Amino acid sequence: MINVLEIDINNFEVEISSKDKTIHKVYFSDDFFKNYDKKFKSKKDIVFKSFQFLLKREKNTSILKTFNIQVIKNYFPEYEIFFLKDN
Repeated sequence: MINVLEIDINNFEVEISSKDKTIHKVYFSDDFFKNYDKKFKSKKDIVFKSFQFLLKREKNTSILKTFNIQVIKNYFPEYEIFFLKDN
């Protein structure tokens, strides 16, 4: 289960409950959001979808504890394609 808590407009805490519970702090800029604001109604939605994407590829315990959400594409080039297609 993925639970996203908005700390402020650019910072989020994500709790993943599975075999091992993990907590992650993620952040990103308004510029990144503007790339996808037609598709997603909020930054919180992008965070949630990003963690769905990550969890299909790795265990929650392997996900960085703190990161800028924009770095996901550095590890998974298909990340941007994921956001461009209909989900």
